[in-house]
Amino acid sequence: SVKCAPSNGRVKAMVIPLPSGALLTGAIPPEAAQDFKRLKWSIVALIASGTGRLWFACVEGLLGNDFSALLNMFLNIIMGAFVL
Repeated sequence: SVKCAPSNGRVKAMVIPLPSGALLTGAIPPEAAQDFKRLKWSIVALIASGTGRLWFACVEGLLGNDFSALLNMFLNIIMGAFVL
């Protein structure tokens, strides 16, 4: 059992070692190629949907009401691009 009680002024805790650097380097493995292709087209569809949503919000004058949803879509696009 792991105890996090102070001893001699210090806290002892378990540390999970993580590798430094990127986990995936090089080409995409063949067994994951189909999943990455789906992810790529999902991001493209999200970009198109976000652009359309932004345009219609501007046309209708509802940009202030839709700002948080547009920000959420933008952040999802950025995170998805970093996964690729």
